[in-house]
Amino acid sequence: TGPIDYKTLAQIDSEGLGQKPDGQSDFFYVRCTLSTIRTDGVFWYPACGTCNKKVMQSGNMWKCPKCETATDAMEPRYILNL
Repeated sequence: TGPIDYKTLAQIDSEGLGQKPDGQSDFFYVRCTLSTIRTDGVFWYPACGTCNKKVMQSGNMWKCPKCETATDAMEPRYILNL
C-alpha cells in the first residue's frame, strides 16, 4: 500500500468515483461528522436494484414504477443529507 490520497466529497463527485460506466468499482472510505439524526424514523428506503428508485411492495414482490421491474428482493438505500 502507498500513501493515503485524501479527497473531499466534491472531488469524489467531480471525478465520477463509483460511477464508472464499465462497471468497475472504486473503493474509498468516507469520514464524516453527523450534525443531525433524523427523528422521524425514516433513514432508508427500499430501492430498485436496477435504477435505485423507490420500489413499492405488492404482496411478496417489489415493483419499480420507473423501470417497471418486479422482483422478490429490494436494495436498502440510506438517506444522507449532505
